[in-house]
Amino acid sequence: MKTLTDYLRTTIIGGLLFLFPIVLVLIPLSKVTAPVRKLAESIALRIGVENFAGLAIGTLLEIFIFLAGAFVVGLLAHTAPAQAFLRWLRAGIAAVLPKFSLMEELAQSFDKDAASTPVVLAPSDAGWILGIMVE
Repeated sequence: MKTLTDYLRTTIIGGLLFLFPIVLVLIPLSKVTAPVRKLAESIALRIGVENFAGLAIGTLLEIFIFLAGAFVVGLLAHTAPAQAFLRWLRAGIAAVLPKFSLMEELAQSFDKDAASTPVVLAPSDAGWILGIMVE
């Protein structure tokens, strides 16, 4: 009986740990998609076309708006204020997670262009770990 309860407990905890990062992404994403969906649907109503090639125009417009937004944010990411914000963010993360700065220094020792070797969170059997992205 004890092994069954241990199995159930570890399975539930493992499931929660698996779902946590997914929920952490989906909640803010759902907050962003609601206004974009309303905008896309209002544009689709003004166009007067319900579907195109079997796909709803609202859905196609929503995808287009997200891609256009990603493009604009990508352009802004190359600006000096955005780079300064990223440096500030990294300094804050390094203060909270000392291992992060250690991993960055390790990446710099392997690669002279450390900007192309980012420190990332990687899933493992034991949970999330800091790692260096190569290839």
